[in-house]
Parts: sequence; structure tokens; C-alpha cells
Amino acid sequence: MDRHLQLFLIISLFVVSNTGIALAAEPTAAELIELQLEDLVSMDIEVESAGKNTSKAFDLPYAAYVITADDISRNNIQNIPDALSMVPGVLVERMGASEWGVSIRGTGGRFARFVLVLINGRVTNNTNFSGVNWDELNVSINSIERVEVIRGPNADSWGANAVNGIINIITKNADSATKNKLRVVTGNSYRNNIDVYYNNNVNDNWFHSISIHRNDAEGWKNRDETIQQRDFVDSRVTYQLEKHSEQSELQFSLSHFRNKQSNFWTAYELPNVTQFENFEDKTGDVFQVNYHLQLTPETLIRSRLSYDITDRNLSLYHWDSENIQFDLETQHKYHQHLFDTGINLRHAQTDFFADPRFPVAVDPESLGVDYVGGFINGNFSLMDEKLLLKIGARIDNNSLTGYEFQPSTRLLWKASDKDRFWFAASQAASIPSVGLLKNTRTIIGAIPAENTGTGFPLVINITESHKVKNTRVNSVEFGYRHLWENMNIDLTAFRFEYENELMTSNLGLPGFSEFPPGPDSYLIQRLAYNSEKSFRTDGVEINLLARMSSDWKLQFSYSYLGDNDSGLEAVDHLASLQNSYQFTEDLGLELWLRYSSGNDVILSDDFVTADVNVNYQFSPGLHLNYTFKNLRESRYLEGQRIFFSIDGLYVEKAHYLTFSWSF
Repeated sequence: MDRHLQLFLIISLFVVSNTGIALAAEPTAAELIELQLEDLVSMDIEVESAGKNTSKAFDLPYAAYVITADDISRNNIQNIPDALSMVPGVLVERMGASEWGVSIRGTGGRFARFVLVLINGRVTNNTNFSGVNWDELNVSINSIERVEVIRGPNADSWGANAVNGIINIITKNADSATKNKLRVVTGNSYRNNIDVYYNNNVNDNWFHSISIHRNDAEGWKNRDETIQQRDFVDSRVTYQLEKHSEQSELQFSLSHFRNKQSNFWTAYELPNVTQFENFEDKTGDVFQVNYHLQLTPETLIRSRLSYDITDRNLSLYHWDSENIQFDLETQHKYHQHLFDTGINLRHAQTDFFADPRFPVAVDPESLGVDYVGGFINGNFSLMDEKLLLKIGARIDNNSLTGYEFQPSTRLLWKASDKDRFWFAASQAASIPSVGLLKNTRTIIGAIPAENTGTGFPLVINITESHKVKNTRVNSVEFGYRHLWENMNIDLTAFRFEYENELMTSNLGLPGFSEFPPGPDSYLIQRLAYNSEKSFRTDGVEINLLARMSSDWKLQFSYSYLGDNDSGLEAVDHLASLQNSYQFTEDLGLELWLRYSSGNDVILSDDFVTADVNVNYQFSPGLHLNYTFKNLRESRYLEGQRIFFSIDGLYVEKAHYLTFSWSF
């Protein structure tokens, strides 16, 4: 255990010591299944992330989905990407014990940069490739209140990279209503995992909590089992201190994490290419302050300040990052209308030093990027509150690519108490990353001499960036929702038109690495990034939930994406079927079937997998879950980096037992 974690634990445990523990009963599975149908399908749950207004999901002019803490517990979810597999239109590709790609409505893969990912409103997208390292978002499962997923552009409120959607991970408040929880997991893939969440009342208005977890996941193997990752070990400690009053809420949060793992990358000693086990040791700290003030009955002020630093020590590169974020936002109600305004500031410092064998290099190696943005949204309730009109716009400026204007118009019609129709037209932009704009070396392939027809090996290297712009999307979305007595349906159709997307072009003909060429010479085909690609995607999404009986709940989701020969990292069809059956008040069963087809990266036509989870309640607050994963296939390839890898790593059958105690 490193010294930062030791110090953090000592301080945190000292703060929460000498406090009493009272037994609190948790709702049984039988009680959960008797909740109103709207609650179970997230239609009656209030959502913060859509336009930064708190509204019921049923009344949002967005394609919204909420993963609750009950969803996570009931399905014995072990990490956030696994939970996101529940959401229509979201593709989760696990590429190893510690590596994921998560995308919404296409443009996915390990380096997906069209989804904005937040934790309590703090931006987690990095500057190097504008995407997310999911292994670094190892938030304690016990501390998650819900995960809000908004599919489609939301840039008018949240800014850059909210192109295809946003994911906002919201953790629990440290108030007296939140239950303490101990969670222990053991099995063949997850070994000796422990997760503790504890909170208490300091005095009348002050509350605090601490969450501690440590996970140990088995390393994955390739198809022939000739290589295997080292085990993925991650830990995080988070302490929160909060003050609640009738007019305000103040929250301080301090978090420290550490991960140890290995991943296989291509390494080059030109013209030769090898598969190299890249050992990784990552540590990071996050400090965040949130303050909400109800200034008047009509005016709410929200502010957020965060600072995070991450140190990544790897065999092939060293990457440090430091981010400071400040947000100041207001919401004002005028009669039945709402107006939101805000300014957002962010500074991101990145230091990236690569080994000569690593396929990527940038210049300068150290760079700071500044982001400034402002937005205004009007939410107008018309026709006796039967019609909701939302008009918003945002202006952003960053020190990499300059200004960007992102407008949006949304309309929702309450046709009846049970029917909602909505429409949206939006523009959004993704900021190119430092790795693209400041690229000096991105080796994407090496062809042996016997396959080139020249007698010399050929190395393909992206060495320049020519007028790379922000990728923009112009989107149109239509949605419909309906509630029956025992069933709910949510339909969405969309068209996205992208412009200024990245592509590469040749910089002349291949040239020799040295001249005159010798026996060790090789050919180099130099390429340059540019922003000359345009394409369109069309898609539909369906989410259906039905209560077949008082004991049986069924949820089906399906999404289709037509990519118009865009070359996206995506799948054509995604489907999910979840069955929840309660045999007795204490014994329940979850069966989860997932289907996908048309994955061009791993050349998969059709794929089906099945998970089974048996849950049993011994007493109020004391639960046991036994999960079997990947029952249909013994081993399969779920995802792979499109570049920088040779062999994919395979998912294997797994089973694990989870013991949880709420107190």
C-alpha cells in the first residue's frame, strides 16, 4: 500500500471513528418488484443531466435512461461499464481485465471521443485522446446512487464531446437516509473483492461518509492462451463531508485511487513489430466541492470546483495529467418557465513521454489546454403545460481549436397522461485531442518484406496533422413514450450527419528509411491527419418493460444503427432481454440475454451471451448473489483496439458469489 493511501486511510478512519452503527432494513426484492412501473423503468425518476434541469424522465425531450442502485444490486454488477450494457444504443466492448470501450450510437472503440463522461458533474474525458480510461473511474459500487445516460447531443448545456451522448455517474449523499453497506465478492474471475460504504451524522446539519474498495480481477488470455495479462488490482478511498439546510447544500469530496495491471501493445524496433506487455501502475487524487444555494423560491445557484491529478507509470510511456474545473450556474423560474445560464472553466495539463518503441509520440510533450464556455437555456411551458419548448445555445473556446457554437431546439408534447411525443434538432462538436493535433508519430502498421512486393518491409506512420478541425454533428431526433397499466414503451429514431471527421491522406509515395538503401532499410509510407470526412448515421432504439405478473418483470431493449459506409467502430444490431422472477419473498432469479451483430472490428456476424444471477435474502439487509456469466460461449472476443494490438484477449466463463450487508 503506497504512502498516500496509508495517510488517506488513517485520516478518514480517524474522522469517522467513535460513531455508532444502527441496523437498518433494506427493501426486499419482493418489495422492489411491487414499485410503480414508472419507477422501475426510470420514467418517474428525476434526471439531472438532461439540460441541467431536474425533470422526470417521462417528461424529457431527450432519449434518457437511468441505471439505479437497485439495478446494480439486483444484477450483481461489478463495474460501471457492465452496468452500461443495460442501456439501449450503448455499446460496451471489454478488451481485457482492465480495458473497455464504451460508445453511444456508434463511433466507438477504445479511443471513443464522442461521449462526455462525468462523475457528479466533473469532466473525466482526458486531453490526450479526448476519451476516457474506464479503469480510472473505479468508483465504489456501493457509493453509486444512479448513472444517468442521455443518448444524443447535449452540448448546449454540457459542452464539448457531448456529441453522441453523456454519461453522468452520481454518487450518494452522505445523509441519514443513505444506508451503510459491506460487499464482499469471490469467484474465479473476481477474487477477494471488498467494498465498504459507511456514513454518519456529525451533528444536526453535517454528515460524512467514507467508501473503501479493493478489487482483484484475473488477467485475460489470447485465443491460443500463449499470453496472459497480470491480474488487475484496483483500489479507491473516498471521503465526503456535507452540510444540508433548507436553503443550501455544501459537499466536500476527497478521493485517492491506485491501479496495477498490464495490457499488450504493439512495440516497434523498426521495421520489426512485437507484442509487448505494458506494465501499468496508476495513482490519482480528486478533490471536489459542490455548493447549491436556493437564493429565492425562484432562483437556484449551483457551483462546482474540482481538481484532479493522475500519475501513470507504464513500461512504454509515462503520462501525467492535471485538471482544474470551475462551474457557476443559475436557474431561475418565471411563472411556469425555467431559464438556465452558466459559465464553465477548465484547465487541463498533460505530460506525455513515450519510449521510442511506443507507436505514438507528440510534440510538445508537455502542454496545457484552456477551455472557456457559457450557455443559456430557456424551458417554456405552453398550452396549459401540454407543450414544453426548450431552446438553448452554448459558445465554447479552447486554446487548441478556437470557438465553437452549439445550439439546440427541443419540443415535447403531452398528448395525454400516458403519451409523450418529442422532437429535437441539435448541433454538437468534439474537440480533437492533443494526440491528434500535436502528433509526430503514430505507427499504425508494419508489413513484412515478403508481402510488399518490393523486397523491403513497409512501415505506415502518421507524422503530421493538416488543418484538423472540430468534428461536428447535426442531429434530428424523434421520440415517443407510452404507459399502459402493466407495460411501458420508449421509442427513439435519429439521424446524425457528421462533418470534419478525421481521416488520413498519403504524403507522397513511400520512401526509404535511409538512402542509399541497405540490408536493414525499410520503406515508410507517411500519412497526415485531416478533417475532410463526412458521413451519416440513422438509427432506432426501443425499450420495453412489462410486469407479466406480481412476481415476473421483463425488460427488452433493441437498437439499430445504419452507418452509411462510414467505417465506424460500431455494431448494426444490439438487443438485450432481462427477466426478473421472484419465486418467494426471499428468493429471486435474473436472466440476462444479450445479442449483437455486425461488428466490423472483430469480424463478428452474430453473437449471443447469457448471464444468470440468483439472489437470496437471509434477513432484512443481508443478501447473497450468485452470478454465472457468459454461459453460452466458453470463450469469445468482445472487443479489440483497432490499432496498437496484435492479439485480442478473450472473455471466459465466470462465476462469483457476492455477500452484501446493509446496516
